[in-house]
Amino acid sequence: MSAEKYSVLIADDSDDDRFFLRRAIATAAPRLHVVGELHNGDEIVAYLTGSGAYANRQQYPFPNLLLMDWRMPRKDGFEVLAWLQENPFPDLKVAVLADSSGTTYRSKAIDMGAAWFFSKLVGNGELIHTVKMLQDELVQGGRKNG
Repeated sequence: MSAEKYSVLIADDSDDDRFFLRRAIATAAPRLHVVGELHNGDEIVAYLTGSGAYANRQQYPFPNLLLMDWRMPRKDGFEVLAWLQENPFPDLKVAVLADSSGTTYRSKAIDMGAAWFFSKLVGNGELIHTVKMLQDELVQGGRKNG
């Protein structure tokens, strides 16, 4: 019996931050599979609703986890979380990543439905620990519900 995989959607306007997240997942979280990378909040909404370019669910599967930057163009993390409150996806877990200026919004993001809130200002070892923890949390959550 193979271990269940969990699909991850990364949304961050920084190419470097997406690269480091993707690398940490590939290195330390074998049960996480990146299904897409987006640059802004409008793309998140389109992806999650299967609209426009993201209509093909075989090519763009619905994620188990959204790893989202707090500060993005078009819709920022606050606006995406507000949209998710109005358009809930019960099986989607959201992890918010923020630079030092965004960490003051930690409690607001959690109150709005984010499951986790992390600082982006971490070294590689801390990032690897974070993605391992996210994988473990998804696995544990899957066991509780299944």
